[in-house]
Amino acid sequence: MKTLLALILLFTLCSITLGQCPPFNTPRCRGPQGTKCCFFHKGVCCPSGIRCCPEGYKCDAQEKCVRR
Repeated sequence: MKTLLALILLFTLCSITLGQCPPFNTPRCRGPQGTKCCFFHKGVCCPSGIRCCPEGYKCDAQEKCVRR
């Protein structure tokens, strides 16, 4: 499990550095500073487009992730 987490973090950092979203099923959130990648598999963008939540969660009024 630690190895998987390390690989995901490494891939995420490489993707950010190269300016690309990961190839798996991640949404692209549109916010005031342009489009950003949501690094949660099947994540949900918050209304502002700045944050996103993992699958099974939604954004509350303060854009914190709460379980559905």
